[in-house]
Amino acid sequence: MKRVTKNESKIARKYAHKLLESMHKPIRSKYRFTPRLVGSAKWNIIIKDSEGWWDLDYQILLTKK
Repeated sequence: MKRVTKNESKIARKYAHKLLESMHKPIRSKYRFTPRLVGSAKWNIIIKDSEGWWDLDYQILLTKK
């Protein structure tokens, strides 16, 4: 595991945002979907393993409309 650079961190967060958006699309009409970055990634301390996988933790808040 190693800490990623600021640029890699930005890429990881964009990728995660796209994944979260794709999860939200099917339920958009029924639920408000609020992802919140938590843990060390909240302070821009993201780590990556030797295979290139990032460690990002999100809390997902679902609120019925």
